[in-house]
Amino acid sequence: MKRIIIFIFALIIMCLHINSKSRLYTAVGDYYVETYESPIDYIPDIEINPNEDSLCMAIVGPYFNQYKAYCSMKHISDSFYMINSNPKMSQFADMKINVYRDSTLDRRVRVTLMTKHSFSEHNSPVTMFDNTVHLGGHCDLVYATNGICVWEYYPENEGCSNKTSYFNIDFSPKYWQVMNNQLLDKLMGMDYHDYRLSIKYDSSFYTHQNSIVIELPNFSTEIFNLYYIPNEIIILTDNKLVWNGITYRRSRFNSFKEKQQNIDSLKPWPWMWRSRPNNCY
Repeated sequence: MKRIIIFIFALIIMCLHINSKSRLYTAVGDYYVETYESPIDYIPDIEINPNEDSLCMAIVGPYFNQYKAYCSMKHISDSFYMINSNPKMSQFADMKINVYRDSTLDRRVRVTLMTKHSFSEHNSPVTMFDNTVHLGGHCDLVYATNGICVWEYYPENEGCSNKTSYFNIDFSPKYWQVMNNQLLDKLMGMDYHDYRLSIKYDSSFYTHQNSIVIELPNFSTEIFNLYYIPNEIIILTDNKLVWNGITYRRSRFNSFKEKQQNIDSLKPWPWMWRSRPNNCY
């Protein structure tokens, strides 16, 4: 009897360990993408993390995993789950705005934007990894490098007057990223107009001799590649996952990392002019 109890206890622990591991589901089978710019007909793999109630979508390559979504996951009933991903909310989380008085500014206002990514030195708009960010109104770019961008302006100027009820910073994606939104990207990607950061009804931006520092610790250009998934339903079992009308089968690998480590056993995704595998959907 004691042996039976020990056996059952060990079996339960083993099952819990197995179920807690990440699981990988794929719609494309044992294929990978050769270049960073993924083919338009390639569907990202999905990795489930049961311990964290979350899932990730990514395109697996030999030297990279191009992540497309980080989703929370909530169990509804039976095999039905709700997933949600809001890139803008996560990228602009923990934003801090501090205002200081600086008598050396005379009649000017200074705005300093700080991110974890570097800017290149150009005239406004400022290039950030070939993505652009610029300040609303008639403002002069003073400094841009090492993740810091500084503008100065006179509040009396047109576009920066005290009558303006909002202050905005625009983050724009690269042209190819907008044009590359096809297949799932066209349906799930966020439009570049979604990346405007507006701070409304704050007189600090129109008060002389104010030095305003905006910190965005989570912002990166990755945001322009991520899917916006507002509370959508998936069907999830141990052997398959169904989302957005696509059936994903359980992969022989358990994670993106494991699939990438075994890239030599996979095949490169065929180019558009080649025949597509019959079993990838």
